[in-house]
Amino acid sequence: MKLAIQEFLSRFPEFNALVADHKDDYGEILWHILMADIVRHIVARETGDTEALCGQSPALEERRVVDLLNYLESVFIGAAEEDRAVISQSFLENLPYSNEPGYCLIAKLPPSLMLELEEIRGSR
Repeated sequence: MKLAIQEFLSRFPEFNALVADHKDDYGEILWHILMADIVRHIVARETGDTEALCGQSPALEERRVVDLLNYLESVFIGAAEEDRAVISQSFLENLPYSNEPGYCLIAKLPPSLMLELEEIRGSR
């Protein structure tokens, strides 16, 4: 799998605590679940909802959110179907809809992820 936790954490150490909690809960990295947790954290950061973070600090700055989205796009573009599915089904599908807090994240999606989200949501 192209999604390697060590590479991810070296690029985004802000998620060390989240990944550690995830490993404690599941005993391994389950990317589908972890991606959904990452979405929850960046949405909470965007909306200022610290309660949704379950006591963890929303350590991502605005530019780091964009860095994360660009990283996911670079993985998505060259990924095997299994990795594309993780990003599509567990990251993109969990992004907020237009009537939900944090929808502003959608405007930050790079082109390939935006196209995939539009396909998922039937916007094409």
